[in-house]
Amino acid sequence: EARADVGELVNRIQKDSLDVLDCSPAHLRLLLDEGLLERQSIPRRVLVGGEAVDPATWRHLAQAPRPRVFNVYGPTECTVDATACAFDASPTPTIGRPLPNVRVYVLDRTLRPVPVGVAGELFIGGEGVARGYLNRPELTADRFIPDGFSSKPGARLYRTGDVVRWRADGMLDYLGRADFQVKVRGFRIE
Repeated sequence: EARADVGELVNRIQKDSLDVLDCSPAHLRLLLDEGLLERQSIPRRVLVGGEAVDPATWRHLAQAPRPRVFNVYGPTECTVDATACAFDASPTPTIGRPLPNVRVYVLDRTLRPVPVGVAGELFIGGEGVARGYLNRPELTADRFIPDGFSSKPGARLYRTGDVVRWRADGMLDYLGRADFQVKVRGFRIE
């Protein structure tokens, strides 16, 4: 009930001394408009993900003394979060660096790594990558491919369909989609 009523949610966050808040950037903007940062009791950490963060919100929260805000990126097929970056660690929006036990690759159409600054498709490997889609062998074969960079037998990479580029500081910039998928309030529409 409080989740649908933004004012009530801000009141509950303060009343319950919520420690960590996880929401979409669109929902976070509503909470900020409702005065979340002006409250005495605010979450220690805020995780935002599911869609791109606009530069104005990024700058505003990067300068806020509290809470510490993190942009988290990761598709469901990789057990949700694969990369992260604290807003105060970068002057511009980024999806950050890989989390522990996650490997990310920016590859061209021939599945070769691209240089820093060059756009390519993001592939994710590591412990959190799913085995595939239930009863969807064709889609599984298209999206989950053998990990040619791993020495672990059976290792796979997930083809995200997201276009990114490495920055010189080791962070990843999200540039868009390689297909027609869009996100609305953090939900994928294909």
